[in-house]
Amino acid sequence: MPYEYVRENYASLLEEIEAIAHRVGTPPPTLVAVTKSGTDEELLALAAAGVTDIGENRPQELLRRGALLGAAGYFPHLHEIGHLQSNKAAKIARVATLIHSVSSLSLARELSRVGGLESSSIPILIEI
Repeated sequence: MPYEYVRENYASLLEEIEAIAHRVGTPPPTLVAVTKSGTDEELLALAAAGVTDIGENRPQELLRRGALLGAAGYFPHLHEIGHLQSNKAAKIARVATLIHSVSSLSLARELSRVGGLESSSIPILIEI
């Protein structure tokens, strides 16, 4: 595997996170690997290493990379972490596990509407 260091770094980071969580007496947090400047090969290496949550800050890249991962047999939780425009809300709502940045009530309402049409809820974080 050309990106063996990805698997080693990920495993090391998980061990460190779990040790800290154990020391302070809390469950380990979810680690979201953000792929903003990574290549598709590095993305696939992350998935092969067992990364369960992947974030992207550009909606069109989240859609493209989600399709790439699915075609390769990987189905991590996808996070939209960047500014989301209303015109892209429906597409993102169908693939994202969590939308990290909703900056307007109208966008939250649009996501709620889309979720109702899909018979699902769409978890969001709201900017204030």
